[in-house]
Amino acid sequence: MPPTPLRRSLSAMLRRTNLPMLCLSLPLLPPVKSYPFPPIKKRKCSRGHPYAMEVNVKEILTGFIQHARLSGVGEPESNFLEELVAGFDSNSKEARRAMRKLLAHDNHRFFCSACRILKSGVETAGRDYLMKLLLEGDLLLVCLADPALFSLEMALDLAKDFVHLDPLLDFKLMQLLFRSDRVETGEVDADQAVRVLDLVAALPRHSRIATGERMLLERRCRDGGWNYGNRRVLGADLPSYPETTAMALMALNGHASVQWGAALNQAERMWRETRSPLARAWLAACLLQYRGERPKPAAADSRAANDIVVAAVEAIRWDRILA
Repeated sequence: MPPTPLRRSLSAMLRRTNLPMLCLSLPLLPPVKSYPFPPIKKRKCSRGHPYAMEVNVKEILTGFIQHARLSGVGEPESNFLEELVAGFDSNSKEARRAMRKLLAHDNHRFFCSACRILKSGVETAGRDYLMKLLLEGDLLLVCLADPALFSLEMALDLAKDFVHLDPLLDFKLMQLLFRSDRVETGEVDADQAVRVLDLVAALPRHSRIATGERMLLERRCRDGGWNYGNRRVLGADLPSYPETTAMALMALNGHASVQWGAALNQAERMWRETRSPLARAWLAACLLQYRGERPKPAAADSRAANDIVVAAVEAIRWDRILA
């Protein structure tokens, strides 16, 4: 099947990121309802690590409010929302309902109107509820990826603070590109896509990726590959399996502690020796990722002809996605 414009666009975007296979294989995450996290107090780690960064939700939100560019919002929207905030104490139930309707109707205008109101004034129950709404769902993520609201320099500064509040920020930003309604029609918002990729590239490497890499390296079998679980059980070394070896090598994504020449030679030897079509597909994908081409079988395997999983693994250009 020839690649569609959407496939080409998404492949191009993914090639610009350095998220390894561990990230790309993560399932789509549901939108976070809110960020009700209390500030994290500074503490000294037992192993001598630096003090943990203090996370203050209100300070992070204030950064968004103070630096948003609000020229595209008219007065009627701000006036109506301001009336709801001012009359919040007299009828909080109706005010909450009306604010949520405004948010659902147009979250971009709601954000801009809310920022206009929250830039100045004393703290009230209505203003506190308005700030709570700004923290719900993925509203701040969407605004962060909007070049009309923030300059790239400001967006980068906000993102580096926001990631301490939401450690999965890089994953969720990437998912914005796939959750958009335009994806179904084959369209991609180029400005948003470029902004998302710039933000993801500037964010610190996700700590969970390093944890996953350490786990893989610690479980490497004595023969140089990977088993499905531990490398040693009841005092006996376990053999490696071709599928898991291929996936582990792909997930490690060029890790410096792996001797890649020997590892890829072993993967090629496994590819020649295994009889499993799925194992051969994953090993070929691994070799494609690192060597730029799949090994060519002497003859086609009829058993793989109707296997949709094998077909999918063989169809993906892993050398481009994980480059």
